[in-house]
Amino acid sequence: MSAKKSALLIYAGAALVLVCFFLPWISISFLGVSFSVSGLNIALGGGSSELKELASSFGSNPLLYIVPALAVVAAVVAYVGSKKMGSKNAGILEIILGIVPLVYGIYQLYRLNQEISKTAESVAEFGIKMSIWNIMGIGFWGTALGFILITLGGFLMMKEGNGQPTQMT
Repeated sequence: MSAKKSALLIYAGAALVLVCFFLPWISISFLGVSFSVSGLNIALGGGSSELKELASSFGSNPLLYIVPALAVVAAVVAYVGSKKMGSKNAGILEIILGIVPLVYGIYQLYRLNQEISKTAESVAEFGIKMSIWNIMGIGFWGTALGFILITLGGFLMMKEGNGQPTQMT
């Protein structure tokens, strides 16, 4: 696979992360009422008032602004990294840029699952089933997939390089 193809994989992952940051990360629908919160809403500290508490348990804080920032950095590294740093070094950086948010996301899923477990017990008597798998929205899963693509692109970029700067044509 050429350097251009691994970079395209990284660009696709970065674009997916950027788009999915604005899509619903948490979606709850029951009794004909739906609520959703995007990655941006979580970073801002809420969204709809009904989900503000749930969003805060997911980690409402400005730290989530790092998610789209990491995607932009990954795209920039894919564009200029192999020319300036060498494919191997740029690939290692791409792997780090992809894995760190994935690990953080898994940690946040674990924390959210603890909160949902508490809530699920109280609403189970009404016949409402809640689990982490049916409330996480397309935005969250798309963001995770985007970072997986960035990581895979980093592995491919690292594999094709020898650590020396290369010319991309």
